[in-house]
Amino acid sequence: MIKLYQFPSAYGLPNLSPPCMKLECFLKMAELPYETVNFTNPSQAPKGKGPYIEDGDVCMGDSTLIIRYLQDKHKIDLDDGLSAKERAAALALQVMIEEHLYWVIVYSRWMDDANWPALKSLFFGSIPFPVRPLITGIARKSVAKALDGHGIGRHTAEEIYDFGKRDMRALADYLGDAPFMMGDRPALIDAVVYAAIANIITPPLESPLKAYTAGLPNLVAHSKRMQERYFLPG
Repeated sequence: MIKLYQFPSAYGLPNLSPPCMKLECFLKMAELPYETVNFTNPSQAPKGKGPYIEDGDVCMGDSTLIIRYLQDKHKIDLDDGLSAKERAAALALQVMIEEHLYWVIVYSRWMDDANWPALKSLFFGSIPFPVRPLITGIARKSVAKALDGHGIGRHTAEEIYDFGKRDMRALADYLGDAPFMMGDRPALIDAVVYAAIANIITPPLESPLKAYTAGLPNLVAHSKRMQERYFLPG
């Protein structure tokens, strides 16, 4: 059986990490049996980040590479029936979410002073006090460095949140009145979208991005639809 190593669930979400949540959603959509193993130290993962899997002798990191591996191994294609143009659009949306919107989410959690205390308590609250300030300071500086290296961290808060709002508007416009991103049935892109949207609107962390997303009813409905279909007991 596949072992899915991911961060512990929090704030009522399957996972507070969009990549972890995307991968678990894929496993449910593909109806592949798996068991979850919680871990908190990314350095133990093959690529130094979560999630990762063990599948027999295979140990693999990166949610996208894991999904490709499992699709090839089990001959699964959640995008079966999509045209080449639709597959291209789905990939473009996925890249926008994972390489752009994701970093706005990271900024809202780690760098927005309104949310940092809650996140710090959640992630580091169990660390003994004498060393906790040192560790949290190092961790926050590391995230700030990653944001700066990406480029998005070099902008003002207003500019960063505006980038996120534009991404959300694009997703809402593309979804339109359809139940799923590519029409009447869910495809792989729906796992990506669900992981991002739920991680924005569910945690008790306020930001301009959350307020804007909560005002897009079709995206909120999409998130609820995916949750009920794949993560609520049936």
